[in-house]
Amino acid sequence: MRQCKNKLVGISADEPKVAGAYRYGLGASFPLLSDQERTAIDTLGLRDETEGEYPGCAIPTTFVLKPDLTIYNSEKGG
Repeated sequence: MRQCKNKLVGISADEPKVAGAYRYGLGASFPLLSDQERTAIDTLGLRDETEGEYPGCAIPTTFVLKPDLTIYNSEKGG
């Protein structure tokens, strides 16, 4: 079996201070980046447009990237 060098990064719609506190609360060792302006979230088509408790938030999504950082696969849900 070949060895994989996987990395995990999270993107949050929260401001950096809130995202950092959330990361700390999780005890997460991976980076949690802030997309407060929702640039990446909108580019990837992940903004939740439903009217609910948190309108405009990102739909939880997992992406698997190729070595050249293009999307290999994705799974929406959460």
